[in-house]
Order: sequence, then structure tokens, then C-alpha cells
Amino acid sequence: MRKVLLSVASLFMLVVAKAQTGKNQFGVEGDLGVGTASGSKVSYGLSAKYLNGVGNSGQTTFSVGFLKSSTSEEINNVKYKTNTTLIPLLVGYRQHFNAFYVEPQAGLSINTNKSTVNNESESKTKLAFAYAIGGGYITQGGFDLGVRFFNTTQSGAKGIFVFHVGYNFTLGR
Repeated sequence: MRKVLLSVASLFMLVVAKAQTGKNQFGVEGDLGVGTASGSKVSYGLSAKYLNGVGNSGQTTFSVGFLKSSTSEEINNVKYKTNTTLIPLLVGYRQHFNAFYVEPQAGLSINTNKSTVNNESESKTKLAFAYAIGGGYITQGGFDLGVRFFNTTQSGAKGIFVFHVGYNFTLGR
């Protein structure tokens, strides 16, 4: 796992070192998500992102945040409930098309799952590969509206569609 983290960090630093022009920004956002698993409830969270300008229409990104979600279902009078906290650390690239953008991301996520079966709880924390693909719209005032599909290798095919509202502060220049 250290090799994956080192590779992602090295790639990010290489891209940042190559960036000579562009707009550097710091963004904050509030997130609301809808899980694709049955029994999923609304997820919520916050995140922060550093955007490093690459040319006139691109930015490398580094984001960190948290996302809380839960699922619950009852099968044969047995109640199953899972509360999950995800802390993603993602690097990516944002390509702008005027006010619209697309942004693939990859990295690691610290996943904490608290499972409860008929009032007996167990908690586990694992590190997993994470990825996201998203897009959005940025207003001239700096507001960022977007959606992304976020998933981890621990989740299998069950990801979360995350809608966000944020604001990007321009740094320098």
C-alpha cells in the first residue's frame, strides 16, 4: 500500500512541478450523496481542494474530505445497519471547457465501517484505493456546482453519486 501512496504522490508532484502557468485556487465544498447499494440513505460531507494551474484550461487537484453514509435493512426479522465514514485523499486533473469541467481523480480512502446486527456492533477501519469521475459548472463569481461518482475497492461496484456546492478562492496573481 505504501508503494501505491508513494506512486500517487510522486505523480502529483511531477505534474505540479511542470505547471508554469494557470490559475491556482483553494476550494471548499459541501457534499450530498446517494449510494447505489440497496438500503442506502443520503450521504453528507465536506471537502477541501487545492487546484494548481496547468496551462490556460487545466488544473491538477489534490482533495481531502469526509463523507458519511449509512445503510439499513431488515431480513427475516434481523436488523442490519452500517454507518460508514470515508476520508478520501485524491489527486486528479480538472480540464475546463469554458465554465464547464470534467475531473477524474484517484487515490486512497480511509474507510471506517460500524456494523450493527440486532444491537451488537463491530467497527473496522481499512485503507482502500479510491477513484472518482465528475464534472461541473463554475460561475464567474467562483461558485462550483458539480456531481461525481465516487467509489473504493472495498465497496465493490457500490459507489456513491455525490452532488456538491462549493466556492473556489483564487490564490496569487
